[in-house]
Amino acid sequence: KYIANQNELTSKIKSIQGIQNISYSIEENALIKLDDRQAIVTIKGVDSEFKNLTKFDTVVNEGTYQLTHNGQFFGVFGRGIANKLDINVNDLISPISIYAPKRGKVEGINPEDAFNKISISPSGIFSLNDDFDYKYVLIDLKAAQQLFDCSNAISIIELSIENKNNLQKIQTQLQEKLGPDFQIKNRYQLNDVLF
Repeated sequence: KYIANQNELTSKIKSIQGIQNISYSIEENALIKLDDRQAIVTIKGVDSEFKNLTKFDTVVNEGTYQLTHNGQFFGVFGRGIANKLDINVNDLISPISIYAPKRGKVEGINPEDAFNKISISPSGIFSLNDDFDYKYVLIDLKAAQQLFDCSNAISIIELSIENKNNLQKIQTQLQEKLGPDFQIKNRYQLNDVLF
C-alpha cells in the first residue's frame, strides 16, 4: 500500500528520457469535522512539486493554494465538501479536524485513542467537477504522513513528460523499470470519468 524506497524510485524514473516533473503523494480516506458537521473524504497529501506538475492552483477559485505557513497546516477543499461543511476560507479561528485510524493494534478505553488527528485551517476551495469536488481535500504531504502513520512513505507517484507523443513509450519503459508491483496509468486511464 505504501512505498518507502523513494530515492531508489526517483533514480529509476529519472533514468527514463523524457520525464519532466515528479511529484509524490498519499491518498487515503479520512473523517473530517468542523464544529458539528462531518464528512468522509479522500485526503490527498501532496509535495511541493504537485502544484508545478498539475497547475492545480489555477482551479482554486476562492482563497489561495497554500498547504503550509509558519508551521501551520492548511487545506484546499473541493467545492462540494466546502459547501457540506460550510467552510469559510477567511475563518482561521475554527480548526478543522481530520481523523484517521491508527495502524496496528490499539488498546485503550477512550475510542479516540484509536485515531490519529491533525488540525488544519482552510486556505482555498477548488472546483473541477463533481467527482473531484465532493471527494478531495488537499493537504501537505508531511501532514498526511503524520495523519496516516507512515513517515517518509508515499502511495502515488505523478509524472509529467516533455513530449506527449512519447507517452506510450515512456509508460512501457516505466512498467519495465518499476516492475509488476506498480500500476502505470496515463491521465486518460486514471480519469476515465473526466475524459
